[in-house]
Amino acid sequence: MQSILSIETSGRQFSVSIFRDNAEIYSAKVEMEQSQEALAAPVIDLAMKATNLNYSELDAIAVGSGPGSYTGLRIGMALASGISFGSGVPIVSIGTLENLAFQIFEKCPSAQKVLPIIEARKGEVFFGVWSRSAEKPEIEPVCVGIEEFKLAVDKMSGQDLPVFYWSGDASREILAEAGFEQVIGLSPNSISAAKIAASKLASGSFVQSVLDEPSYLKPVYISSPK
Repeated sequence: MQSILSIETSGRQFSVSIFRDNAEIYSAKVEMEQSQEALAAPVIDLAMKATNLNYSELDAIAVGSGPGSYTGLRIGMALASGISFGSGVPIVSIGTLENLAFQIFEKCPSAQKVLPIIEARKGEVFFGVWSRSAEKPEIEPVCVGIEEFKLAVDKMSGQDLPVFYWSGDASREILAEAGFEQVIGLSPNSISAAKIAASKLASGSFVQSVLDEPSYLKPVYISSPK
């Protein structure tokens, strides 16, 4: 019986799920503001108690690795690393775009390729391309400026690519002009991360040690309080 604790903190919601024997047995979401760090650990403890699991009984800990919220990612990875260190349970790192690609494939069963997108700051976007039949992305997740993104989209024209867009803006207009099918209403979540982790765990693709850094895909700028 495979048991996975899944933690997703890359966006505005913190979500935690318990996935056992290829089924979701517990899931919770919390809107995160300034109290992320204080709320996250108790929510995880509640999930474990509600399912009568000890941390040592887990087969893996799935954790969102980014890109996304700098603070959220650091908290999620710190929690996963602490649980892993104390219990000896391996960590499975799940990228945010990978999480979204998985959801698009679930929502669009006929789709063979997907293009998940997250709007970044400073006129940039995060994106990658996944094929249903391939284990690895055709285009690894990257952060590019909007003009470079348009060039990439132009090269993909003519392909049937369902598209996820985070908040619309410039990338939305580019994709609409290219005629790509749009998929909306998605966000990275812990149950999708758990499903991906189950597959990776079965293939032996996981991290045994503490994770060092989230996948920001761009430099992190920290400004002084005003």
